[in-house]
Amino acid sequence: MSTAVANIVAETPRLNVPNHLLDTQLFPSHATLSNVLATDKQSLHFKGYQLGKVHRQKVSLTNKANGARRFHVLSPASGFFKIRFKKTGKLTPGMSLGITVEFCTNEFNYYEDFIKIHCEGGNNLVIPYTLTQSLT
Repeated sequence: MSTAVANIVAETPRLNVPNHLLDTQLFPSHATLSNVLATDKQSLHFKGYQLGKVHRQKVSLTNKANGARRFHVLSPASGFFKIRFKKTGKLTPGMSLGITVEFCTNEFNYYEDFIKIHCEGGNNLVIPYTLTQSLT
């Protein structure tokens, strides 16, 4: 955008959209076990990353409840991590949901975030993930 146009056009402020689940539900601040969900990994750790490269890890969530349940996977708080999964309706007992966590950055630093899963009945699950640069 040219400077003349930039002086005329006012920037629109970015609004923070509230997230009802984050505002009304309790999520522990550390890794938790759930009576409703089983996970193949208690935490994810990315180590020795390369700048500008996308790094991926997968985690699987399995419904271990007696009946079909609906789960809500909340987006990461930081902009360095992204999660990808195929949204389904309810998971019947024994069915799994695969989640891919992606990370990409252009600077060396220590990063951490969480996958937060809201479960029906308030039995929420938190899976932490961290990223560190190895010195080797």
